[in-house]
Amino acid sequence: MNNYIKNVLYLSSSLLLVFTVAVLGSCDNDDSDIIEPPPGSSSSAVSSAAGSSSSSAAATSSAASSAVSSAVSSTVSSAASSTVSSSSVGSASSAAGNTMGGYTWEQVGGSYADDVTTSVSTSGNITTITIDGAVSYNDGDSNGYATTGDGVDLMEDFSSASTISYTVDNQTATNIQVTVAIKTGTTWEWWEGHYNPDSGTEIAAGTSDTYTLSFSDANDWKSDVTGWSYGVSAPADLNDVHEIIFKVMIPEDGAGPVSGDVAISGLTIN
Repeated sequence: MNNYIKNVLYLSSSLLLVFTVAVLGSCDNDDSDIIEPPPGSSSSAVSSAAGSSSSSAAATSSAASSAVSSAVSSTVSSAASSTVSSSSVGSASSAAGNTMGGYTWEQVGGSYADDVTTSVSTSGNITTITIDGAVSYNDGDSNGYATTGDGVDLMEDFSSASTISYTVDNQTATNIQVTVAIKTGTTWEWWEGHYNPDSGTEIAAGTSDTYTLSFSDANDWKSDVTGWSYGVSAPADLNDVHEIIFKVMIPEDGAGPVSGDVAISGLTIN
């Protein structure tokens, strides 16, 4: 009897163990019984941080790419605009035909304004000084002038140039002399070229001629520095040229008045 009871109890224990294992196995395989970790748990935080970091990196990369693209686009656009603007201005100036020797010309003013020049105009590469008055020999107020700009600094460097040449067409009824002057250095020193250096004489009425002055020949220039005498010194500070002026006067032994046009063309500095 005692053995029978022992066997029953042993069998019951075994069945209970088998049942327990079966139940536990069933719970492990049923996803519906698994409780997900709460949003605030470490697993969720790590997953969320990783996603956020990935999104942030993507946003940063996108922003950087956008900024670089915008900067490049802006630079290219600006450069193109600058090129078009510069080209347009140059074309407009050239098309207008308002330069002679690469410079614009106008009447003088200030301390050496004259009383006889009525106008200075440029068409194509010819600048015309129109005179109506008693032009006299070397009298500043009674000479005709044309300048590259009254008080406007050219900021030119002629130090590598050897000569300056130009052609004068005397369309008046009177013999004249024409010379060119340049202002150089910190004091804007006036260096005046010899009138008609090639022939040493005047330009007869109704005739034209071309003249060349050497920047290294003292005989072609005079200034206050030389006591207004030729043959003392060639122009100084050619690396700092501020202004170019043409001066019209009658010969020392000539007579005025002079009225009409004096056309200057072919200004070349080389």
